[in-house]
Amino acid sequence: MNDAVRLGVDIGGTFTDLAFLTADGSVFREKAFTTPDDWVQGILNGLGSAAERHFDCTLPELLPRIVEFTHGTTIVTNVLAQMNGLRVGLVTTGGFRDTLRIARSARQNTLDLQVQESPPQIVAPTDILELDERVDRLGDIVVPLDANAAKAGIDRLAANGVEALAVSFLWSFENPEHERTIRTIVERNHPHLPVFLSSDVHPVIREYERTVTTVLNAYVSRGVREYLQGLQQRLDERGLRVPVGVMQCTGGITSIEDALAAPLLLLASGPVGGVIAARELAQRLSIPRVICADMGGTSFDTALIENGRVGRTNRAQVERLKTGLTLVDVVSIGTGGGSIAHLDPSGRPSLGPHSAGAVPGPVAYGRGGTRPTTTDIAVALNLLAPEGFLGGRVDLDAETTGRAIAASFSSVLGMDLHEICRGYFRIGFAAMAQAVRSVTVERGHDPQHFALVSYGGASGLFIAGIAEQLGIRKIVIPEAASVFSAFGMLCGDVSRTNSRTINWNVLTGDIDILRVTKEALEAVARERLGGNVEGTAIAWEADLKFGTQAYELTLDLGALDCSSDGFRRSLIDHFRDAYEARYGRGTHWQGADGLITLVNLRVTVARPVEGVEHQKKRLSTKTAREAKTRRTVYWPAKEVIPVISVDGLDARPVPGPLIVEAGDTTVYVPRKWQAMRDSWNNVHLDHWAG
Repeated sequence: MNDAVRLGVDIGGTFTDLAFLTADGSVFREKAFTTPDDWVQGILNGLGSAAERHFDCTLPELLPRIVEFTHGTTIVTNVLAQMNGLRVGLVTTGGFRDTLRIARSARQNTLDLQVQESPPQIVAPTDILELDERVDRLGDIVVPLDANAAKAGIDRLAANGVEALAVSFLWSFENPEHERTIRTIVERNHPHLPVFLSSDVHPVIREYERTVTTVLNAYVSRGVREYLQGLQQRLDERGLRVPVGVMQCTGGITSIEDALAAPLLLLASGPVGGVIAARELAQRLSIPRVICADMGGTSFDTALIENGRVGRTNRAQVERLKTGLTLVDVVSIGTGGGSIAHLDPSGRPSLGPHSAGAVPGPVAYGRGGTRPTTTDIAVALNLLAPEGFLGGRVDLDAETTGRAIAASFSSVLGMDLHEICRGYFRIGFAAMAQAVRSVTVERGHDPQHFALVSYGGASGLFIAGIAEQLGIRKIVIPEAASVFSAFGMLCGDVSRTNSRTINWNVLTGDIDILRVTKEALEAVARERLGGNVEGTAIAWEADLKFGTQAYELTLDLGALDCSSDGFRRSLIDHFRDAYEARYGRGTHWQGADGLITLVNLRVTVARPVEGVEHQKKRLSTKTAREAKTRRTVYWPAKEVIPVISVDGLDARPVPGPLIVEAGDTTVYVPRKWQAMRDSWNNVHLDHWAG
């Protein structure tokens, strides 16, 4: 099918990004303003514009050509950030109604007792139902569940206005019978009430994390259901012939049906798409260590990739709630192109975390914004050309922007316009550099050993300054930088993951228990994946610890064969090496092999998507010097510097200072840096000491 098109979509706080990949390897990108009141409309606007601009057809003619539609959504992130989810009722074991309130004796990392805050209470005390039932740690029923008492309690919750139910009983992951009984009662008597069982959502030990994860799935469920089902319906009505796939926070793609069963897995799926795309780019360019730097409209997101492996975090914290999620480890801060510049309560200049978003947006967009943002500061410094923004579709109002910045800060700070803007630019550099340090230095990595992959529409202006603060000497800005997270939706594997707690002693445990558990988890994952199992890949990992420790270390077991004679010894050695890599040489507990316990086992079955084959470009024969114009900028001081179209770059390095423009991305190249372009249209910035 020569006219087939694959499409990735990512909704951001300011723009909805679309990345198209055609059968010949060509990449087309489109940006439309996000429509917060109706997320789907922003996608339709972008599709309509792309049909006309890139494919010379109408939307109803383009949609039938789409053979893959994968989406990263902010719906879960937005619900949690705004804390406007469903009213959730919690059904739990008698005596454990305060599990959520006690939490993990949660405290912030500060010595100031006046600023300690408890985690948000997402279930009201009146919406918690305790039932007399008990299953022991072996899965044996000690106290049977009284179905009549359960029905009466659920009736009360429903009558009081509860909109969804979360069920989390002690040791239900060992025996889910009581939780399933509750689901049957709900489905029979209150079929309109969504119900989530901890034994389905997160069948892993630790009742607090298991309960939080189950409650959050219920909390965000309505918004996800209405949005995803509405998206599929409206696209189908206009001619789409394939199901919409959804990116998960694990980096794998799932179906709408599976997403509705565990909607919390859609958390931060947009930024995860960028990380997956960066992994694909790093492999293509043979770059072993990469720091992702994604600056969009509302946030700056960063993550690590080493030798093709994406960094992950277990028991991820969501809005100060410790969950059981294992997800791609993305650190986000509220510094993006739409972040609002302001003075904090003490009068100090600050940038973000609040954003102007798509509505009203930055002042320069002329859409009603009145509070200066990062984008406005770049416009005032003349780093962004007022005319031709977003490929000529938006003109920036530099005059109104300058007046808004001066009115907000000049009299208070006693500085002129460009001094104010330079100060805020430095604040942005410092905040983003610190975010990168949090995923490198604070975790034992030297950022100087990594290259930066910079993407997101706003990152090109900042990225060299961030790199200089961290001692990084290599930057790659992808061709599709402005829609790179959307492009990443085309790079992820279709996958399903299942977990189980087994508490298996590595030295003395029955090997058949491990083998049978692994096979069972694999079978369930294959069933959930559906379709042809040929070509699927199996990955398995485990959480291990010394038996008396509180927390585990997660190990990839992909290279180990549990049926081999040397499996136990190999696993012990693997644990020792990983333990000392994390905590330091000599920290492994010598002579305690008999205490090493494999707590949780996870198996992922993945079906790789069709390979992303990029079309190489024939670089322009026009020299960069011939392609130059010049512009007066005010960063880091007032000077006139060259401006080059990305098409004017080739494999010969061009030294800074200069600006590289690519329609929807602008890159600032400072002194002691040089820019070049490779045959895939990626821009490379290299630091030199001359």
